[in-house]
Amino acid sequence: MRPVKVRQIDAIRENNMRFLFVLPLVALLLAASRLASAAEYCVDPKGDDANTGTESQPWKTLQKAADTLVAGDTVRIKAGTYHERVIPKNSGSAGKPITYAAFPGHEVTVDGQGIVFGWGSGLFHIKDKSGITVSGLRIVNSAYYGVSISGNASHITLEKNFVRGCQSSGIHVWSRRRATTIRHIVIADNEVTETNMKGDQEGISVCGADAFEVRGNHVHHIHKEGIDAKEGCSNGKILKNYVHHMLGFRQPGGAVVCTVGIYVDTYGDTRNIEVAGNIVHNCGAGLAIASEDGQPSENVSFVNNIAYNNQDGFVVAPWGKGGPLKNIALMNNVAYANRRKGIFVQHTNIEKVVVRNNICSQNTEAQIVVNDPIQQGVTLDYNLVDGFRNYKMTWKKEKWQEVRGDDAVAGNPRFVNPIGGDFHLNTDSPAIDKGSPVGAPGVDHEGNRRPEGPAPDIGAYENK
Repeated sequence: MRPVKVRQIDAIRENNMRFLFVLPLVALLLAASRLASAAEYCVDPKGDDANTGTESQPWKTLQKAADTLVAGDTVRIKAGTYHERVIPKNSGSAGKPITYAAFPGHEVTVDGQGIVFGWGSGLFHIKDKSGITVSGLRIVNSAYYGVSISGNASHITLEKNFVRGCQSSGIHVWSRRRATTIRHIVIADNEVTETNMKGDQEGISVCGADAFEVRGNHVHHIHKEGIDAKEGCSNGKILKNYVHHMLGFRQPGGAVVCTVGIYVDTYGDTRNIEVAGNIVHNCGAGLAIASEDGQPSENVSFVNNIAYNNQDGFVVAPWGKGGPLKNIALMNNVAYANRRKGIFVQHTNIEKVVVRNNICSQNTEAQIVVNDPIQQGVTLDYNLVDGFRNYKMTWKKEKWQEVRGDDAVAGNPRFVNPIGGDFHLNTDSPAIDKGSPVGAPGVDHEGNRRPEGPAPDIGAYENK
């Protein structure tokens, strides 16, 4: 082995020292780059828009922040009431959103009382913008929508907001029949109430959006429908929402029309929508699908939902022009104590509707009602029917009949506490291990694995 010369050792030491010096320099440059691209600002009612926007020198208005923030920036908003309309000027991006958020523990109210703006606009108005998150705000008293998303938009998240007192929708997403592109929208864990005072639109309206999720929202005491996906929506999920007390609207003659809790409609080709794990009560129809404008709707599933104390539980409806419905599935749902029908397949312009593994119990008029005779394309099997009424109805040229379907189970489902809204199964329930695995969802209402036994349980819950 040849000895290492002193000059070589010195060179190695010098290179190591350079390396050790470069490492912290690179780290500092990266940190500076991150700070430069992800600034944090502060708004306080006691602030001044001439300030720098720091917590010690906060801005006064939200619109100052909306005019200033760029991709990656966040504004933290301190408690108070902001009488203003907010219109973001800039977009963020999928990985670097612009975030509007309440300071932790602060109640931030955006109040539109007395602020006038036109049809189709929101008090918090996001148009042709992407990469925006709105979190933890109270948005009240809007002349039209509470929060609106329109135009070309993507990667927008509305979370943990409270919306009340809007003349139209509390939250409204709009790309009419895909005339513009709205994609990757998340509406999660918001509370929406006392909206739609004009009697149009819905509490949460998703129109023409692709790749959207409406999840974990509390929607109640609405003067129209609760949640609606329509106008050519696609590839969407409506999951684990709690929807109740749709107040309906009054017609010119004075009659009050009760409205739907969760609704999938068309006004454009609507497809690939999953409606799962929701609880709906005290509405017109609890959950419904229709094609009011005559356009097709296909690949829509209703699974693991619970509908009780509505007029009807689940409706496949002929409303409006009664367009075609294809590949519609109602599986592992619960329809209990609704004032008319549990499940009503009322529409005749259908191709492949499957009604399977549902519990229909003690609905006043009937449990499961279909066209008389049962039309081709409707599959009814493995449902538990409790309280068969032998219901029949004729209206104009249409006839309907109550049915049990194939491989039905009869008897009390033995819910734990249905009066209290607990539809878990007692261990002696006849629904346990009596469902079909064909097409059954792989998890139950709570996300537990299905099946736990040799076959799935009927209903929304898998007994463990």
